Amino acid sequence: MTALPLTAMVNLLICLLLFGTATNVGRARVRYGIKAPAVTGHEMFERAYRIQMKTLENAVLVPAAEKLLHTSLQIAIWVYRIFT
Repeated sequence: MTALPLTAMVNLLICLLLFGTATNVGRARVRYGIKAPAVTGHEMFERAYRIQMKTLENAVLVPAAEKLLHTSLQIAIWVYRIFT
């Protein structure tokens, strides 16, 4: 089993979010008739594509921030125990 269930849950939710945005872009490609390598075309497709790309770019930061918070809490508890 994992020692960090919250981290595993956050990673799973991020994967589901990325899958959902990729599915949304696929639907927009079909709906607006945009062929596969193209990333420009209908305005609504471009919005869906930008949402996917921004989510993909920022998805790396969420587990890092969660891990940093977890580590900071561990250090704070350790310092508290030393001085009390």
